[in-house]
Amino acid sequence: MRARLNDLATGAAMRAGVVDLLVRSGVRRSGRGFVLMYHGVTDTWADRAVEKLHQPLAGFRAQIRDLERNLHFISAAQLGAALRGEHALDPGWVLLTFDDGYRNNVTHVADALWPRPWVCYLTTGLVGTTGRLPGYRVRSAIRGARAAALDLPTLGRRLALDDRRAAVQLVSNALKQLPAPAHDALLGEIEAGLEPGERAELDARHANDALMSWDDARALHAAGVTLGGHTEHHHVLHPGQPAAVARAEVSGCAARLEAEIGAVPETFAWPNGGVLDLSAVALAALEESPFQWSITTLPGSASTADPAHLLPRLGAGTEAALARNLVRGLWTRGGHRRTLETMWGTLAG
Repeated sequence: MRARLNDLATGAAMRAGVVDLLVRSGVRRSGRGFVLMYHGVTDTWADRAVEKLHQPLAGFRAQIRDLERNLHFISAAQLGAALRGEHALDPGWVLLTFDDGYRNNVTHVADALWPRPWVCYLTTGLVGTTGRLPGYRVRSAIRGARAAALDLPTLGRRLALDDRRAAVQLVSNALKQLPAPAHDALLGEIEAGLEPGERAELDARHANDALMSWDDARALHAAGVTLGGHTEHHHVLHPGQPAAVARAEVSGCAARLEAEIGAVPETFAWPNGGVLDLSAVALAALEESPFQWSITTLPGSASTADPAHLLPRLGAGTEAALARNLVRGLWTRGGHRRTLETMWGTLAG
């Protein structure tokens, strides 16, 4: 059965029967559900390699229809109450989440999902500004730069741009591992390779990566969309991050959300959120904050028995990719639970 599920998930889209098989093969019996991760949704791109976090609107609508056939969507409030032990969730639940706070969450996602529940996680220091997320700044600057090479003192090298895909990957990986001061310095060095006015031109061309305003966020909140925190500046909360930065990224995000929205935020999404992106300092900051539960990108199905600030989450992507992730998330739940418990003990202890 497991091989058959993986064959289906790798080949045909979910409508070929993967979700049906998931239900019959254990998700209902397991008592678990799925937190799914998205970023943006669009129907036009200037450069798919730069605007890589935004998936096709038609494919997104198809995913939602396929998920809805046999699984059921829940709200952040329902998951939060279940984590507090106030009620049990029917197995086979799905929570839809969107990271970063892109403008197309307002123009495309809200309409596509209405009236279904979903969560939008905001990088609060960038909402209502012309700023963009670090990953986009790297991708657009390196792919759009007219220079043939970039001087990057922070990395101790001169980076040739003959293979721009490889250059983006190298810098993006390095950026995520740096403490905030070096992170910001490296971004400045990359963008120093742009000619005057080129950053504004790139941002105008790549409108999908524009972030929403606070008026947009308040409109989503008024329409019933849950708004969560995703730090202030998207600095990754890894163990090498200065403690003061990690604490400020969490506490400042919570305070700004409450001030702008007029409601205490309940949920948080770790930036990047992988196994190397979590620290004891950040976990302590979350436990001291208004945020009651947090989601990672540790892959797997989720349960209310999981540590509340280390909930696993699955990436969505294409229909076939989502199907594969659902299958793997279901079948790896036992080992993943042990990993979560070990990580929780390490971080909390």
